[in-house]
Amino acid sequence: MVSTEDTNGMGNDRPERLRADEYLYLAFLVFLPVLYPLRVKFYGLVVAPGDALFAGAAVAWLVGLARGKARLRRSWFYLPLALYLAAAICSAAASEEPARSAVKLAGKVYLISIAALTFNLVTSPALMRRAAGAWLVGTALTVAACLAGIVLFYAGFRGPYNFALHSYGSLPHGHYPRVDGFFEYAAMLCNYLDVSFAVALVMLSAGWLSARWARPLIVGIWVAAAFTLTPGIGGLALITGLWLGRRLNRTGRRGWGKLAVAWGCAAALAFFAAAALVLFSFGPEGAEVPLVRGRVEPSHRAEAWQTAFETFKQHPVFGRGVGTEVSSAGFIDFSGHRVRLTDAHNTYLSVAGETGLVGLVTFGGILVFLLSGGSHSGRAPKTYLMLGLVGAFFYEGLVGSFEDARHVWALFGLIAAAREGWRGQTSPV
Repeated sequence: MVSTEDTNGMGNDRPERLRADEYLYLAFLVFLPVLYPLRVKFYGLVVAPGDALFAGAAVAWLVGLARGKARLRRSWFYLPLALYLAAAICSAAASEEPARSAVKLAGKVYLISIAALTFNLVTSPALMRRAAGAWLVGTALTVAACLAGIVLFYAGFRGPYNFALHSYGSLPHGHYPRVDGFFEYAAMLCNYLDVSFAVALVMLSAGWLSARWARPLIVGIWVAAAFTLTPGIGGLALITGLWLGRRLNRTGRRGWGKLAVAWGCAAALAFFAAAALVLFSFGPEGAEVPLVRGRVEPSHRAEAWQTAFETFKQHPVFGRGVGTEVSSAGFIDFSGHRVRLTDAHNTYLSVAGETGLVGLVTFGGILVFLLSGGSHSGRAPKTYLMLGLVGAFFYEGLVGSFEDARHVWALFGLIAAAREGWRGQTSPV
């Protein structure tokens, strides 16, 4: 059975022949979640196989643009992107660690380029379908790796060869796996899976993906996300609740729709509370078992939020510098190791701490553009992609720093492409 819940602006056009830049871009989307074990670290930046594919796509597009075979879409989308880049440049210039900020600034240019190229390549329903399909191929590979890691864990393979496993972090050690797939962090995997769920909804609602294939993929996304054991699971619950609520409302079952939305919001709130508060504290250094105090106290993540806000107050205009450490929160894990968190674990505080109020306002300008208006022809895909933005970015941004995630900027580009719609293409520049 194929779902055709909402196909407005999402189907009926015949697939066109792809150019070299489009092929490379689709391959980039497939490899988007593949960072470990093939990535290389360079002064805080992580270079992955997909980055080479994106560079090839960008070069091929620029060559096509020069030869008149590619087109530059006219849009106000470039304005907030340029303003945020200018804010990052100012932050790097005023940084307390100029060398570190210079490298991170190059990363910011790359991320903005992902959004811009995505916007310029996804210019029709057929290309949106192919982009979403390529995304889900990468998702399926990631989910398969996570499920294999879980099976191997219970089969006794728990060493470094089971690369899908993540460390327990601040969680108690036990007879259960925690996965990160091809990512370096479980939280980033969960964030990617949340966006992937929204992309799957785009495919399912347009009839581009049958329920026969969508259901096992969505179940796999949920299972893999559950084993990340991160607050991002609340984002997946929020997306699910909003989607079910919309679907039930469209079929006249408004009471059930409200219940679904309420469930999603309640689950998200519960995971946020779990991230902000703890019911126990760790024992002295070297202890293996936490000491239960029986009272609620702020978590180490909440302490990271507080210290990041202090950094922002000390550097309110341009921040401490892009790529610099903005937090300092320490705790002792269940193995007795002392851990120090230097990441804000909050997207908004991270942006504010690194780039100040100027960076926060200009970054917010990108989000305002994505939220506002939009073409009627791209309304349906934008609706479902916005669910991913709400759950994976607006919500998860409260409990993690995702402003530098490649898949988030690709999502920005997809939403902007759907917002502008599929008509009114400009002449070659």
